[in-house]
Amino acid sequence: MKFIYSAKDKRSKDGTILKYVIRNQTAKIAKQCVNELKINKFYNIFIKNFDNDLIDFYFLNYFFDKIYSTIAKIHIHKWNKTNSKIIQPEIIEIPNFEFIEIFEKFWPEKELNYKIKNFYFEDNGIKISYFRYLLIRLLDFVKNINFYFIVKFKNIKNINKIYTDPMIAISYREGLDKNKRSDIFWYNENQINPENIIIYFNNYFSMNRYEGFNSLLRSLEKYRFKWVSLFRINYKYNKNYFQKNQKIISNDFRNLFNQLYTFNNTGNNFKLNKYFFINLLRKINYWYNFTYIYNIKILYDPIEFSGDLILLNIALKLNNGCSFRHQRSLIVGKESHFGFYPQNIFFAWGKNSCNKFFENTNITENLIISGHPYRQKNINNSYQESVHKKLKSKGVKFTFLLLDNNHSMNFDHEQYIYTPKLELFYNFFLNLVINNPQIGIIIKSKKNIDFTNLFKNNDLYNKALQTGRCEYVENPLGYKPLDFAKNTDLVVATSTFLSGALIESVLEDVRGIFYDYPNIKNIDKQLYKWGENRVIFNDLDIMFDRINSYIKDHNNDNLGDWIDHIDDYDSFKDRDGNKRIGFYIKSLHSFFLKNYDYNKSINEANLLYSKNWGKDKIFYSK
Repeated sequence: MKFIYSAKDKRSKDGTILKYVIRNQTAKIAKQCVNELKINKFYNIFIKNFDNDLIDFYFLNYFFDKIYSTIAKIHIHKWNKTNSKIIQPEIIEIPNFEFIEIFEKFWPEKELNYKIKNFYFEDNGIKISYFRYLLIRLLDFVKNINFYFIVKFKNIKNINKIYTDPMIAISYREGLDKNKRSDIFWYNENQINPENIIIYFNNYFSMNRYEGFNSLLRSLEKYRFKWVSLFRINYKYNKNYFQKNQKIISNDFRNLFNQLYTFNNTGNNFKLNKYFFINLLRKINYWYNFTYIYNIKILYDPIEFSGDLILLNIALKLNNGCSFRHQRSLIVGKESHFGFYPQNIFFAWGKNSCNKFFENTNITENLIISGHPYRQKNINNSYQESVHKKLKSKGVKFTFLLLDNNHSMNFDHEQYIYTPKLELFYNFFLNLVINNPQIGIIIKSKKNIDFTNLFKNNDLYNKALQTGRCEYVENPLGYKPLDFAKNTDLVVATSTFLSGALIESVLEDVRGIFYDYPNIKNIDKQLYKWGENRVIFNDLDIMFDRINSYIKDHNNDNLGDWIDHIDDYDSFKDRDGNKRIGFYIKSLHSFFLKNYDYNKSINEANLLYSKNWGKDKIFYSK
């Protein structure tokens, strides 16, 4: 019974992995729940005081997160009942949450009974123990009590902003090394004063992910960026610690708190709803203080599907600021990227991604076509060059670059690449290397630990390594696929989404194919119309046959050839996407320096961008 709700390699009737139909139905029900929530008195107090679209978006994200595991259970239960001999339980257990009575109204399977498990809890979609749940709620309670006393008893003082100039805040997520993927890929010190940029650290893990703290401080000093931490590092850096400044509340927030606190009713779950919204107000107040004190007008944070980031955007808008981000991976339709993007400005690679953007529920205000942002050449690519030189010295005449993503046995409800399928994928190429002295492969796995676990003590992999023609990128973090793709004969990628790393590679005029493990044939019909068994394969055997034929004679073969369609994926193809984004942010910041509000600043930046690169590159503006 332990793995009765395991996703494994289970698929819908059309052959698509269950993940896609689960996400689609979860999105549909989340929307129904939010529409129902709009009669809630507290909800109406909020939408009168904050941006309506962002409040709606927060709760769409909230409901999606809370009900996803339950919708997954329902679909896995239905699949098991039809395809498995295992006796299915008559009742499924579902986790409790604050607004579960709303979800119950839209229960999608009337013939399937459920039981709310009060001692089964989740936090951000992850199952947690009852003790941890109580601890999280206790901490929230203490923070809310503290917030109550601030509101009721603390005198409001005139709080001076730390910076007078409008600041660009960057959430530290991908590091500062511009030779790799970084948070400052768009930055040009000749265009934007570094004194107007502030890096902020969300947690200890992200701060130390790429380099040690002392090395990071040297990098910040080199760039002359300001920085602030949202957690305490040590006393020496207390001036860079934001928390000490958070006990501030404006009259507007004080009045809103009083409305919530004094509102009385005897309805179901009234107190639970009441304190949920007070807790929400406290979090918005936190981010309001952050954006106000540091005078943040432009914010960049590439994290996806984050309730906290939505709240930050709500607070940012109150302080007349805006946010931006860029496309990091290919966007697929049918709510595959539901709730990912709360930003005001989104930079897409090309028209394909813009069109797919509208097939997903996100904040849609300004869609700007910038081209791919990561294609600038690595200044120091000695490692990548050494890999190709080594293969050539071993007599390699045909090189594959292999790109993968997370894999798992999928014993839970989530679906990654099913490990046995990924083993079949890799075993084919390992055998090629072992049996053909002219074949070489470069493996750039998504995560080092995933690949290590896959081939730990694997004889086939060890034999391939012994040939000297199998190269594994030991530390893949931050390296761009394009750095390895150049001088490669064929790039082969797989993922549960269409691989952005593959497109990044084929933009280098390299042939590339995608093993479509999820089978998105009915989701991306246009790609399959021209590219089936040419650039995209949902059958490994057919893909292997095409590769073998290509190795024998590739002069007249269209395998991996995107040439007639690549314009849809990158409208520029000139390596300058980062520069265009940098130009836009420089322009936007210059208008904030003129004390324009965020709407006028964005409109002026859009106008300037369109004058330089064409009106069609402002794909959409609200």
